[in-house]
Amino acid sequence: MALGLFTSLSAPAIARPTAPNTPNAINADVTHRAQHRRVCPRESGLTVACQAIVVTRSDGLHPLALPGPSGLGPFDLAAAYGLSDPRRTDWVWNGRKVIVIDAYDNPHAEFDLAVYRQTFGLPPCTTANGCFKKISQEKGTRLPRGDVVWGQEIDLDLQMASAVCPLCKITLIAAASAELPDITRAARRAVSRNTSAISNSYATDESPENNAFETAYDQPGIAVTASSGDSGYASTFPATSPHVIAVGATSLVRDSSPRSTPAPSRRRCPSRPPGWPSWPSCWRTSSGASTSRW
Repeated sequence: MALGLFTSLSAPAIARPTAPNTPNAINADVTHRAQHRRVCPRESGLTVACQAIVVTRSDGLHPLALPGPSGLGPFDLAAAYGLSDPRRTDWVWNGRKVIVIDAYDNPHAEFDLAVYRQTFGLPPCTTANGCFKKISQEKGTRLPRGDVVWGQEIDLDLQMASAVCPLCKITLIAAASAELPDITRAARRAVSRNTSAISNSYATDESPENNAFETAYDQPGIAVTASSGDSGYASTFPATSPHVIAVGATSLVRDSSPRSTPAPSRRRCPSRPPGWPSWPSCWRTSSGASTSRW
């Protein structure tokens, strides 16, 4: 699901052509030619990349900025996935802690989260009321520098955690870099904070080098999720770890017919090269992201 997210982090000025921003031009892009692109460039080795996608104008470059909310909101997601109104005070996850792990910092994350929650009628989640917290990868260290690219992934992750569980507590752990040694230090710190779920929305190409970092994701009793991308089957770490729940993209379409989710096809587990961890079970895959109608 491509979401248009924007952040006010400072970034070096780049000379780029200015796209027309008139209502007619925007409407044309929305109706006919809107595209999308990755926020983070792909990475490999010990460097991970965020998995966020931004909706762009027809030029494929400029973000598609709209005057108001578009796409799916919290109540759309609740309806699509069969959740009751997540604001109910008797919901089992109320008060539980969700930890979001990303690289670098978004200095405006709390402000951006407040705008999202107010826009969709969700209760405030702030540092002041004890709902929101932001910490570094290791106790006693300062927060890392802000990053305009990863800042968009941070906003996306915090807002989607809010959408599905508005009464959960949310902690952002900002890793010092996008290198696996730092990212997994953040993952290990998450475990010590009495958490129920840990979100890891980043990936790198799978390789035997990943084995040294497997233990960071082996956390019994905690729902540890890892993004597997938006294009169907992909072999990326940590989504391939036997210790995580790999989460792929789902395209949601409003429909008056009964809600249903197509079952993805199952294929045999591919063979694994020597030194690589074995598959925990056969992957459920399809030709692309699955589509649900509700």
